[in-house]
Amino acid sequence: MALCCGDQGEGSDLDRQIASQIQRGARKTKNKIKILLLGAGESGKSTVAKQFRLIHEDNFTDDETNFYLTIIHSNVYTSMRSILVAGDEFEIRIKDDEELAAVAEEIVEEEFEWDGELTKSIGKTIKSLWDNKYVQRMYERRAEYQLTDSAEFYLSDVMRLCKSDYQPNDDDILRSRVKTT
Repeated sequence: MALCCGDQGEGSDLDRQIASQIQRGARKTKNKIKILLLGAGESGKSTVAKQFRLIHEDNFTDDETNFYLTIIHSNVYTSMRSILVAGDEFEIRIKDDEELAAVAEEIVEEEFEWDGELTKSIGKTIKSLWDNKYVQRMYERRAEYQLTDSAEFYLSDVMRLCKSDYQPNDDDILRSRVKTT
C-alpha cells in the first residue's frame, strides 16, 4: 500500500511547511490596510498616498528621492512654460527686457535648450522670468489656464532647487506632480 500512495512522512512535512508559510504570510498582512483612492485628475490622490507613506512608514529611499529630483526639476520648467504660453495667449508679453523676452519666446516655441536638468544658469533665467512684473501678471490669471498648485512654491524657491547638492525634502516631494494613470 505504501508504494501506491507514496511515503506519507515526506508529504506531511511538506504540508506542514506550506501551512507554516501561509500562517506567517497571514500574520504579516494582518495589520496592513489597503485603501482605494478615487477622484478626478489633479484631485490629490497621489499626494494623499505620499502623505500616508511619510506618516506610517520610513522616509523615501535614495532612489525615490533621485526620481523626485528629476520630477521637481521638470515641474519647475513646465510651470514656467505654462505661464509663458498662457501669457502669449492673453497677449501679455515681457516688454521691459528684450533679452528676457527672447528667452521667454524660446520657451514658448519649445526652442529653449532644456535637457531635464535644472542647472544654476537655467535657474537664474527662470528666477529672472519669475521676478518679472509681466510674468507676475500672467501668473495672476492662473485660474484661466491649467497650472499646478505647486508652481508658486517651486518658482519662488528656484535657486535652492537648482543647487548642485540639492536633495528634495519631504515638502518638495509632496508638492511634486507626476502624471499618473
